[in-house]
Amino acid sequence: MRPLAVLPRLVPRSVSMFLVVFSCFASCNAVADIYRSVAPDGTVTFSDEPPSGHAAVERVELPPPPASPTRSSDLDQSSYAEDLEFPTDPEASEQAPIDLAISILSPANDQALRSDDGSMAVEVAVAPALRPGDVVEILLNGRAVTRSETQVALLAAVDRGTHELVARIVDPDGLEVAISSPVTVHLLRHSSAHPPPANPANNFPPRER
Repeated sequence: MRPLAVLPRLVPRSVSMFLVVFSCFASCNAVADIYRSVAPDGTVTFSDEPPSGHAAVERVELPPPPASPTRSSDLDQSSYAEDLEFPTDPEASEQAPIDLAISILSPANDQALRSDDGSMAVEVAVAPALRPGDVVEILLNGRAVTRSETQVALLAAVDRGTHELVARIVDPDGLEVAISSPVTVHLLRHSSAHPPPANPANNFPPRER
């Protein structure tokens, strides 16, 4: 017989020790049967074999060992990730607006141009680039005269005199995104009331032969 534990006569202090020893046996899977015996002097012995020479021997029924706790690493973390909803900042989720700039490259400010038919080419520069749906408008004296997705516009039938040119970018909703500084241009052209002077070489009478 292999004694597993020996307790003195059960007194109030020994009862707590018995409970501690009993709980240790209950959590041990290697011990199949536990026997409790009481000696004539009141000593209590626990062993894995029934002792001989003891009148009071009883078999102790141990409860099944507790199941091992489930580790957090064994849980399916994907199900938790699907159920979690994190608050989002609407301002952070929106794409930051792009600052566009536009300027008139040609004609230069205060430049004089001669065009008898009143045509005028206007070239602009856009930085960084036009977005899909954006268009370039050319304003002549405050009135939009052309609209295109290119950076070169051709104005037609412009009267002679001094004019103000302005270029601006308009988005698909018709809102102004960027506008250039004004450029002053002087258009020189001949009208039907003021035809160009004749070639002086043609004013001489024909020579006699």
